[in-house]
Amino acid sequence: MNFFLGSILQVFFLIFVAQNVLAHEIELEAIVVDDDPILDSGVKPYDIITEYDFDVIKQDNISDSLENVLGVSSTKFGPNASRPIIRGQDGARVRLNENGTIIQDWSVSSFDHALP
Repeated sequence: MNFFLGSILQVFFLIFVAQNVLAHEIELEAIVVDDDPILDSGVKPYDIITEYDFDVIKQDNISDSLENVLGVSSTKFGPNASRPIIRGQDGARVRLNENGTIIQDWSVSSFDHALP
């Protein structure tokens, strides 16, 4: 009985202490984060090409048209046979799988996008 009474007193004490701890709220100062306007005016790691820009630089195929755009290169299989590589993303772009087995790479369906 003495053990039971001691346990109940301990529980009430913990509840009382927990209420006092939760009653004290701390208000923190606001931290304002701004970006540097100098960085906004610098060189950007991408190019934006509008429809007008594309009409000006238009060549025989899309790979040759985009060869001077930042992050774009092309595979050269011969004249008028190349495929654009955007930021190193080369290889199969659209694959048809059946039960985990590659059936066809649809990027080879176009004569000027054939894989090497």
